[in-house]
Amino acid sequence: MLENMRTGTFNFINDAVALPTVGNRPLIYQDPRFALFTQFQGFISTFTANHIPRMWNDYIKRGTPAMKYNTFVLMSTMI
Repeated sequence: MLENMRTGTFNFINDAVALPTVGNRPLIYQDPRFALFTQFQGFISTFTANHIPRMWNDYIKRGTPAMKYNTFVLMSTMI
């Protein structure tokens, strides 16, 4: 039971928070030749590659006007 809760919590956090990992970053960030230029942009690349498209599909396309405004403000703040 406790192990299932830990696994569920871990999966929820990894899905909800923009954590830069090998699977959710653009390929240019995995190339060692560009490491000097891309090493400090893990969060931004993860946010723009994963969370902005999800917010666009969930909140802006099908959301109420208040949700659209709040999503726009959130994206502007994050970027």
